[in-house]
Amino acid sequence: MRATTTTAFTPQGLLAFRLIFGDAASLDLSGRDYYVSRLASTESRGRENIARAEVSFTWRLYRRHAITLKFAASFRDARYPDLGDRSQDQGTVSLLYTLQTS
Repeated sequence: MRATTTTAFTPQGLLAFRLIFGDAASLDLSGRDYYVSRLASTESRGRENIARAEVSFTWRLYRRHAITLKFAASFRDARYPDLGDRSQDQGTVSLLYTLQTS
């Protein structure tokens, strides 16, 4: 069996924002976008666009102890001549315990 590797030019973008409410809470927003194309690729078929967005809110409960509520969403749009067009969406909600540094 022969292993194959594929290389390609994949530009990506990132946007991140944080809002801090004193010592009590913080809100984080981020978004990423990846575009995978056949440009500079070893394979000359198809393209994909992958996007991911995250938002989280951290609230300090007592001293170094906090809770975080986080939502992450991912979107994938793929177009290949032999596989057709495919789209995928996925979202995740998390409730986390956070031990903050001093």
